[in-house]
Amino acid sequence: MKKNPVVFVTGATGFIGSHLVRTLLKNSFNTHILYRPTTSSSRLNEVLSKTTKHNVDICDNKSLENLFKVIQPEYIFHLANIGIYGGNESPDEDVVKVNLLGTVNLLQASKDLPYKLFVNTGSSSEYGRKSKKMKENDSCLPESTYGITKLASTLYAQNFAKKTNKPVLTLRLFSPYGSHDDPSRFISIVIKKALANEVIKLTNPRNVRDFIFIDDVINAYLSCIKNKSKLSGEIINIGSGNQIGRASCRERV
Repeated sequence: MKKNPVVFVTGATGFIGSHLVRTLLKNSFNTHILYRPTTSSSRLNEVLSKTTKHNVDICDNKSLENLFKVIQPEYIFHLANIGIYGGNESPDEDVVKVNLLGTVNLLQASKDLPYKLFVNTGSSSEYGRKSKKMKENDSCLPESTYGITKLASTLYAQNFAKKTNKPVLTLRLFSPYGSHDDPSRFISIVIKKALANEVIKLTNPRNVRDFIFIDDVINAYLSCIKNKSKLSGEIINIGSGNQIGRASCRERV
């Protein structure tokens, strides 16, 4: 009897992670998630019982190694990160620990697994400010600790793939939006104010973002599974390609 493929997801309770988990479950994946009881699971309430939860610190190498030996994931999706939401930036040491060291540790802890694919999640913040559409071969000049750690994680994952010949790639997400998004982010604010018939204040209209609907983002993750043999070591931008003005609030993918 053929078993359902085993997948391991970090950042599963977040905006993007929760959508990915629900989609993986719909596609009959045996879905394991990194889960901390202190983190809100409201985005996953209706499907949480269908997952297998593991309360392990992403920076605890030995615990992760032992976990991987038991569950033997075929696919690993790494979405755990912290950064800037609603104008509040996390302390630098926490950002470095989770975004960079957490990624390094996850790759090292799983290096002996014969997994089929490891997808790291990057960010458009790695590029810094640009005056034109961003391409994967553009120079990266991040302007925040968040952007710096995401870039460092992307480069580490790419080098790791080259050195170990493991199927590791990074999806650089631009600005996803959709249901279950954080209420402090641009699209959420615009919708809330529009429904309340309130004034929506904008900054300079020349300041733009590339917004991409969450379903399209999730389709990109699933496409990686289908094309895994071609993508090792790749860095791929995931956006709509359209520039949209944004409100006077700070945000990050």
